[in-house]
Amino acid sequence: MFGAPSFSEGLAGPYLAGRQASLDGRLDASVQYFSKVVAQDSANIMALEQLILAQGALGRFEQALPAAQAFTNQGANGQWANLVVIANKAKSQNYSDLSRLLQEQRGIGHPLIDDLIEAWSLAGSGDYEAAIAKLKVLSRQDQERGLANYHLALIYKVSGDYHAADDRFDALSK
Repeated sequence: MFGAPSFSEGLAGPYLAGRQASLDGRLDASVQYFSKVVAQDSANIMALEQLILAQGALGRFEQALPAAQAFTNQGANGQWANLVVIANKAKSQNYSDLSRLLQEQRGIGHPLIDDLIEAWSLAGSGDYEAAIAKLKVLSRQDQERGLANYHLALIYKVSGDYHAADDRFDALSK
């Protein structure tokens, strides 16, 4: 399931060409080659991951979604696949699914960024109290204090609590 490319099925050429295209920075060619591999072997986890990487690097998150879903449906967990799914959930404003993914540890793999994404997904779904609570916890951690307080001020502003937002912004400037 998680093995090498299917050489016996004649996919070695497109797979290796896709790898070389990626190394050369020819991402459009990489997408074409890995699309060919995935079309013939949809369970090829390595080709799926390379396809997701190339499409993601090109900013084609919608086009990368089928490969990302196929990748994660096989039980794989990768930062780029998760980023593609997260970006598409956020774009479609599917905040409850987005929060669920993050709670299932299907984020991009950086705790602060995943927590910020989750806080904004909670705010997007209208649960400002939960978003604020999440950011207050982050704002008490030394390493995340500034960024968490900035996002906390923004969420206060979005929720309509302008006084709390101004207080946070003022505290940031000191």
